[in-house]
Amino acid sequence: MKKILLGFYLSIFSFACFGQVIFYVEEPASISNNYSFTYTDPGGGWSLTPDLLDPLNAVQDTLMLADDGTADDSLACNPLVNDLTGKIAVCYRGACQFGLKAKKAQDAGAVALIIINHSPGTVGMAPGDSGALVTIPVVMLSDADGAILRASMDAGEDVVAFIGNKVGYYADDLGFFGDDINRPKSFSNPLAISSDNTEYDVQPGAWVNNYGTNQQLGVAVNAQITLNGTILYDQTSATADISFGDSAYFSLPVFSQSTYAEGYYELTYSIVTTAPDQFMGDNMVSQNFMISDTLFSMTTLSDSTNKPVSGPFYRPSDALGSYSACIHFQDPNASRMAAMGITFAASTTDPAVLDGEYISVYGYEWTDQFTDINDPNLTGVDNIVLTGVGEYTYAADLQNENIYVPFDQPMTLNDNTRYLFCVNTFSPEVYIGFDNTIDYTQNWESVYNQPISPIEDNGTWYIGGFGRDVVPSLSVNVSTNLNVEENEELNITPYPNPTNHMVNIPLNGFKGMANLKIYDLAGKLISDENVNTLSGNLQVNVNDIPNGNYLFNITFEDGRSGKFNVVITK
Repeated sequence: MKKILLGFYLSIFSFACFGQVIFYVEEPASISNNYSFTYTDPGGGWSLTPDLLDPLNAVQDTLMLADDGTADDSLACNPLVNDLTGKIAVCYRGACQFGLKAKKAQDAGAVALIIINHSPGTVGMAPGDSGALVTIPVVMLSDADGAILRASMDAGEDVVAFIGNKVGYYADDLGFFGDDINRPKSFSNPLAISSDNTEYDVQPGAWVNNYGTNQQLGVAVNAQITLNGTILYDQTSATADISFGDSAYFSLPVFSQSTYAEGYYELTYSIVTTAPDQFMGDNMVSQNFMISDTLFSMTTLSDSTNKPVSGPFYRPSDALGSYSACIHFQDPNASRMAAMGITFAASTTDPAVLDGEYISVYGYEWTDQFTDINDPNLTGVDNIVLTGVGEYTYAADLQNENIYVPFDQPMTLNDNTRYLFCVNTFSPEVYIGFDNTIDYTQNWESVYNQPISPIEDNGTWYIGGFGRDVVPSLSVNVSTNLNVEENEELNITPYPNPTNHMVNIPLNGFKGMANLKIYDLAGKLISDENVNTLSGNLQVNVNDIPNGNYLFNITFEDGRSGKFNVVITK
């Protein structure tokens, strides 16, 4: 299945940096799509791994499961028993080093290796002891995306994937990627600061690249914005001609509304062209954004849970002390709100676990004076004032699960003041979740020119974080009820009490996520978990708690809390 392009690549090599590395399933049509992934880099200890930005190193072949003679879900840690010559090998993460898996696949003849994660999202892949000997591309897919490919393979279908830079691969091929489009300033903006078109708008616009060898005439970009299936915006740009190896920027009118409704808005960019495009996988890009009553986030939020969606989990490679992943916030009407807490997800690499790991969440007032990232007065994160703090200790190995940590006190916000909302760890084993589906490059470089997601590594701050193509999977809960105090007590009467199995906690109309702590009479923490109270009534199973008298402490996202005693008798 590999295409042979021979000397033609010599004429297009200079355009390599113009392309992007993609993982695209070409066949079967039912699962044909671009998939999010991480991949090995020659600069990251995989010294012989091919540079995938070079189109000469692109791979297009059929997938085959690497069989190590053990379980159905091969880990490729034992010698492989099948011939993978000319195939893209597939195995699963776990039990041994990434480099060892890749070396075994390479020795069996594979032209590339896909490692399917055993958890949501993806992680960076350390080379281990064998990585320096690997000469084939190695990519990682999430467990969910891997399951899609595996199901198709198990059904007997030939799954054909392309890995690499496709510049010059086709004659007629326009496209754009995540770093080519303008995005809303944030994924979720609170309704309190988005009341009308004077407070909130979106500036659509996109770059279109000509990856093919033919000149493309009369190219345009269409953008649509919908809410609950209703089209609110439908605009097409002026046309332009684009030569091979070139690109053009297409501007579109501003989107704004006289009033904004809460909900998920979908912004979809489409390339309009007269020539038949031979690779349609990058001709459309969609970007949801959200107007929310209670949430600010730069990262994608699930439309079913309103919680952050994590892809890869990152930490600085040299971070042996403090590590903070942060998002930036500033608004002229921020004083209408208070920040109540932060939701995040964390992970560890095998065999480390999260049980017992300590995490802090911080809200800083960022007092450095600058206009935007181009201002020479911006020299770093030099002056910050701690104004909100919360802490959490894992009581279980909650890998990749969203955790809500309230601030000790509501953090009041001021108009036009810069803030950093951060998750912090001192553990060298803990990785913080990031979103690699939102690329804010255009926002950073051309649209808003504002900081997005700085990180702190051992006391040194980096304005650009891990890059504009990834953002920490953090959301900040906000409240507009500024009269609420953290210690405001709710009157909660649980039943049955005493109980021997299940206790019902009526919440008197309060809904949403909350944190529930259970203490024994000696003050020892028995349980600490985040609970979903969307039904307005919470049920807690106490089967695993010994007989005795216990204090329950529940804290809601808006700062309200309730304490009550429960007697357990069995």
